[in-house]
Amino acid sequence: MKPFVIVIFLLTYLAIILLNRRVNPLISLFGGVAMLLVFGALDLRHAFLSIDFNVLGVFLGTMILSGLFIYSGAPGFLACRLISRSKNVGVLLLLVCLLASFISSFTENVATVLIVAPIAFELAKKLKVNPVPFLIGIAVSSNLQIGRASCRERV
Repeated sequence: MKPFVIVIFLLTYLAIILLNRRVNPLISLFGGVAMLLVFGALDLRHAFLSIDFNVLGVFLGTMILSGLFIYSGAPGFLACRLISRSKNVGVLLLLVCLLASFISSFTENVATVLIVAPIAFELAKKLKVNPVPFLIGIAVSSNLQIGRASCRERV
């Protein structure tokens, strides 16, 4: 049974990578149902009890706040402010990374990325540059958690 579950898992990921983004939720659902029902990797009761709804609630709240943040126009405003304070794109990338690491001191990594990524997209759009270096910098900076270690050492 274990090899079949691994094969279904790998086929699901391969289909997600290769096929259209619009069908990714259906592919994920099919892969999960195949593992649960067909191969019995986990019974439905244990599968349902394994869901941590607190984590889902935190992510839902973060997504709502991120959507409101984008809707408010704040990323565009912050992008203009950052552009006016930087001499070149390298300094701008450093400022975005510092902002992400500062916000990461108070929030989770996913929340940090959801808050700072719209700013990076606005910067990339205004400067007509590739947003990927900004996003990689944000992802790395959100994992630094500069302020948390010092707070734990004091306690």
